[in-house]
Amino acid sequence: MESGFGYYNTTVTNNYTTMDPELAHNLSMFSYSEALAMNIIIGVLCVVGIASNAITFAVIASSPRLNKMAFNIFLMGLMASDLASAVDSIFIIYRMTYGAASYGLPLFICKITVTVDFTTTIATIHLVMVFCILRLLSIKYPLKISVYLTSKVAKICVIVLWIESALVMSVFYFIIVSIKSAVERKSTGFSCAIADEWASLAELYRSIAFPFVVYIPMIVIILCTIIIIITLLKRPRIRKSRIGRHSSHSTSKSNMSNEKVATLQVSLILLSFFFGYGPFLGYSWIVLKKMAAGSKFSSRENWLLAVWTFVALRISECVNPLFYNLSSSKLRRATKQFLRRGFTKRTATASPSIKTISERR
Repeated sequence: MESGFGYYNTTVTNNYTTMDPELAHNLSMFSYSEALAMNIIIGVLCVVGIASNAITFAVIASSPRLNKMAFNIFLMGLMASDLASAVDSIFIIYRMTYGAASYGLPLFICKITVTVDFTTTIATIHLVMVFCILRLLSIKYPLKISVYLTSKVAKICVIVLWIESALVMSVFYFIIVSIKSAVERKSTGFSCAIADEWASLAELYRSIAFPFVVYIPMIVIILCTIIIIITLLKRPRIRKSRIGRHSSHSTSKSNMSNEKVATLQVSLILLSFFFGYGPFLGYSWIVLKKMAAGSKFSSRENWLLAVWTFVALRISECVNPLFYNLSSSKLRRATKQFLRRGFTKRTATASPSIKTISERR
């Protein structure tokens, strides 16, 4: 352990409680080498997350064929969430490390950082929930869903989910978040956190709202996943009995191909989702349990759980665009063309300048 933690278990004369409150707070939560490591990890994930999500979003948005597909619009909504979260992650990790005891950024940055974090988290959970429901309906009722789920309907759904996510929790948190001094701050909290005068209301609000905006949607996602798996496992037996009677071999083969794509897409999205949001769900559940019991984490426990939950979320947002490409050959081809076109343009832009210089010589 770093030397800073030596102050934590020493005698009363050297105990961290006799030190400067801000320094003691940091030393009880993490060492500065741990803070540096976390900032580097999140910095790398931030760059990868921004690049991968921005490129994939641009590929779909610039393709007349891809941006007309309803499910791709939902993917764009998820990528917008991951992109905003990636940008926000630098401010969040500062809040968790070097700004934990003494927040050096303006109050507005503190408020908007927490707001964006809540908005993107809730938006992602709700978008994945609706995506899973619609995927299930498209598997069970393909003809009906293709009629009603147009690109326009998908856009309206995504916009409504984003607005709902922002209003249901984030506006409240924007109001109640403040920057605390070392005297005001609780030993297990961060400087950029809920103001003390709002603490009891925030706990009540969280205990009421979280089951509806987090836990119930997660249960719906799990149930939809189970039903999708059961439905797709039953399909081969049903299809065998129908081949030769109601459909041609080529039609059956086409349906099988579409189902495989849908299955792969849902599987990869859910794999990434549960990897990132499983720890978040567990952390939130433990927090609510401790709040109900009137107990709290130690500052060290709180920091470790919060920061590794955050890292899992950032890894998830980085691999999502890769999974979207793996599950769609059309998107893979469009991405290759987009990158090739961008590289060609850069080469074409560089060539005239070289030629002009050589002619002047």
